[in-house]
Amino acid sequence: MSRRPNSGHVQLWLALGLALAVADTAATEPDAPPGSITFVAENTFSTAHGSFRSWRVVRAQIDPATPREGSVEVEVDVASLDTGIQRRDEHLRTADFFDVAKFPKATARVHDAEPNGMSERGNPRYRAKFDLTIHGVSKTVDGEFEVTKSSPPTVEGGLTLNRVDFAVGGPYTWYVPGSIAEEVPVRFRATLPSAH
Repeated sequence: MSRRPNSGHVQLWLALGLALAVADTAATEPDAPPGSITFVAENTFSTAHGSFRSWRVVRAQIDPATPREGSVEVEVDVASLDTGIQRRDEHLRTADFFDVAKFPKATARVHDAEPNGMSERGNPRYRAKFDLTIHGVSKTVDGEFEVTKSSPPTVEGGLTLNRVDFAVGGPYTWYVPGSIAEEVPVRFRATLPSAH
């Protein structure tokens, strides 16, 4: 018997907002990422809210006129995770979970964006492929995003990943109170550079 999470959000923001380029703020804050990656992980008794404080866009080829032909690659410093509880963060960095000593980086490549109607807010919406490498494991998952602002381009979206597919922690066990839900919805947001 498996438990489906009520709502997990791992805004590992390894996504299209991420996924389309470097934010204009990078010019004034060279060390600041062009957006945010936040996450929520749940077990029976608690919910952990956190973020990744260090990540960057390493490659972006985007033409708004032909989104399917574009791609963006993002690199995340996994050790930069922050849930607000130092002891928990240190445990998440160990071989029990992310094993940052062995796998310090996670990557995402977003590609094959296709129009997918309009969002509830009336914004253009797209679906896309997300090639993720986490904990040394590579998988492709489906995701989506919407363009919330055209100038400067701003996107928000999400995807759902299964942490066990990436060997992050063990399988969910319903009779173990601290066991973490396997499916993790991911949300992301980013401001992108204007097209030239």
